[in-house]
Amino acid sequence: MHIGIDVGGSKIEIIVIDNSGNELFRQRIVAPSGSYENTLMAINDLVVEAEVQLGRAQTIGIGMPGSISAHSQKVQNSNSTWINGQRFKPDIEQLLCRNIDIENDANCFVLSEVSDGAAVDSTSVFGAILGTGCGAGLWINGDLVTGANGLGGEWGHNPLPFPTFFGSHSHEAEQSILLDHFDGVDKNGVKPASIYAHKEAIFHQVDSIDACEYPGPLCYCGKRGCIESWISGSGFTDDYARLYKQTLSAPEIISLAKTGKTEALAVVNRYYERVAKSLAQVINIIDPEVIVLGGGMSNIDALYSEVPKRWHKCIFSCQSTTRLVKAKHGDSSGVRGAASLFRRVSQ
Repeated sequence: MHIGIDVGGSKIEIIVIDNSGNELFRQRIVAPSGSYENTLMAINDLVVEAEVQLGRAQTIGIGMPGSISAHSQKVQNSNSTWINGQRFKPDIEQLLCRNIDIENDANCFVLSEVSDGAAVDSTSVFGAILGTGCGAGLWINGDLVTGANGLGGEWGHNPLPFPTFFGSHSHEAEQSILLDHFDGVDKNGVKPASIYAHKEAIFHQVDSIDACEYPGPLCYCGKRGCIESWISGSGFTDDYARLYKQTLSAPEIISLAKTGKTEALAVVNRYYERVAKSLAQVINIIDPEVIVLGGGMSNIDALYSEVPKRWHKCIFSCQSTTRLVKAKHGDSSGVRGAASLFRRVSQ
């Protein structure tokens, strides 16, 4: 049997599966946010409880936010900031007295979905988790692409593409001058932008400074306007709070939108646009067969029709066959992928 553990910002989950992927045990607890030592002990306690019931596991795999630096062997780039700079792998291996496979949680998510989920038999898959944070993993030709520095798939910390900016219609003349300055003309006197006249406008002004996307909110990574700060679950709720000075949960905002409440509808539509712009960037670079969404925000059913309708504005093609699908295993994809790491390691 094989243990998988998903270490998240708000919860830690353990699952035990057999060689066929059948679930034997599962438990979820609230993550001890802010404490590295308590995080280690929580993982240890979950493993002990599972093995008391089922016996010693053959393998343990852990999915965690961020990655382990190949240079320092310490955790880097985790939105669970209390584990950054820690030697997580040797610490947890010493505590549990065995070797442990550790991988980025979004990579575990992708591994699960290509193994027996929504992306089976696909050769190029981009998997994005829209949850507390915004992580992603990439699967190409039968393996995860983690990159030379463990940064493969860290798409959430690119700036939001094509941001809106604050300005009134009285500034249209100045905007035109700026566009002429940057666009210029070709030798025939034709503006390059006219070549793509069939495309809808993707740069536009907004009349409310609260709806402006540039320079964007400050991200925990120290930069402004990261994709994560816009399309994670907290990015979605923060957008509503900034505009309407009221703090609501994501499900509450979605429910209000379904009743036709104007403010909630505006936030939801902006969310669709931002997800579309962000994923168009992925399509332009990777051109995957499938994009799989997981995390709490992936439960918005309309995403799968609304986002593909909108991403064409930013794709460098008149058409795209990339499919946008919901994770088959839902919130369990990450932990199931962690339990399945032994398959990748043994290849």
